[in-house]
Order: sequence, then structure tokens, then C-alpha cells
Amino acid sequence: IANVLHLTQNPPHCAAGGRVTPGNPNQSHKGNNMKTSTGLLLAVLLGISGSLFAADKDAKGAAKPASTQAAADDKIDINRAKADQLMKLDGIGEARAKAIIKGRPYKAKDELVEKNILPQAVYDKVKEQIIAKQKK
Repeated sequence: IANVLHLTQNPPHCAAGGRVTPGNPNQSHKGNNMKTSTGLLLAVLLGISGSLFAADKDAKGAAKPASTQAAADDKIDINRAKADQLMKLDGIGEARAKAIIKGRPYKAKDELVEKNILPQAVYDKVKEQIIAKQKK
């Protein structure tokens, strides 16, 4: 890369001591070196930036499953939670907590509305805080 940078800052000269004019057949072919070195420099820079972008994208993709896992662990499992845990949710009191426990097991959390255990308005408040995990 240092040679490429040197060539771009100090263009080649012809044997007669003057600068090489691109496309002049009476001069040496050193003028093509400038185009070649500029193209090479551009290719190297694009290659490096592309590699850095790909590495950054891979790093972001690797971080997502961990954050998704942490978010899933924070949710209350409606198939296993105790009444006192369910009652921490907005709109869930003792009666609704008992109804959730009695209606188990749930294949999906939206079954709380399908089985008429929670009204849609209450479900909409808590749906991001709950999960219906299945037995393994």
C-alpha cells in the first residue's frame, strides 16, 4: 500500500525527464502505472471497508440471540407462574390469576382471550410481558 500511495503522490516521469502524458505513444508506458495504482488503491480500500462492514454485521447478528433470550427470560410463563406472579401484571387480580391457572395448559398466550379468561383490553396490556412455554 505504501508503494501505491507513493505512486499517487509522485507520478512517474518519462526517460526524458518530463511528466508522462497518458495516451501519448511517443512516451513510455509509465503513465498507465498511475491508472493501475489508483485502481489498485481503490480496490484495496473497498476490500478493507467491505470486510469491516461484514465483521460489524456479523457481530450485531451474534448479539441478537442473547438479547432475545434475556427478554424471553423476563416474561412470565402463563403455564408455570404462581398466582402471586400473575397478579403483578396490570389488570390481573386474584380471580383472573386463578382462572389462568385453572385453564392450563396453553399452547399460545393468545388462548387467554380465545378461552375467555382475559378480555382483549387486559390481554393487550400484558401480552408483551407473558409467554406460553411448552413442556420439553
